[in-house]
Amino acid sequence: MLYCNPSWLNSYLHKDKLLGKYDLWLAHWGVSSPGFDCTIWQYSENGSIPGISGSVDMNWIFKDYITKKPTKTKNEDKVKVINKTSFLRSQPIFDDMGGSSRKLTTLKIGTVCDFISDNGDGWSKVHANNTTGYIQNSRINGTGTGLSTWKKGTVLGVPVYTKPSDTKPCAYINKGNKFNVVCSIKSGKYAGWSIIHYNNQDKYIRTDMLKI
Repeated sequence: MLYCNPSWLNSYLHKDKLLGKYDLWLAHWGVSSPGFDCTIWQYSENGSIPGISGSVDMNWIFKDYITKKPTKTKNEDKVKVINKTSFLRSQPIFDDMGGSSRKLTTLKIGTVCDFISDNGDGWSKVHANNTTGYIQNSRINGTGTGLSTWKKGTVLGVPVYTKPSDTKPCAYINKGNKFNVVCSIKSGKYAGWSIIHYNNQDKYIRTDMLKI
């Protein structure tokens, strides 16, 4: 932690390098708010506390330094590949034709990965085989708190395609039919298309036609 006043922080410390790395205890008196974002603000040097003679420093603490964080179990940050051999991808999308998501490495069933984060749309960022990338949550399990699933979509009379380059649709989604939204492609050759899982197959649909 850094303890200092604004003048010292500005004149004598490499604040651009330190503020993002360490918590700041800022002594900034006689103002309505601290001059920098800080976890502890010493707002006065003239406080009074029963049982203590003379003035004392007064502080607001904005971060909980007392409550102990729960101890992690041995496998809490691990996930295992299930169901089938999977690819770790450079982006949380499928786009083998457009190339905006590359296959980084192959993960066999049973491969244990370091879990990093869940993007909330049915994909997670993991580290395995000395590689960091994304995998769909339907292919892994293990964090103990549950993983997000693909969002449900619904549209009426909208064409779907086997490939985004096809000129004719392979099907039309009928009223009331539900499907899983696997991913939306935001860059590359097929930006503006989404992949859905419909009738147990992956199909393409224009993203602007989706309703989630």
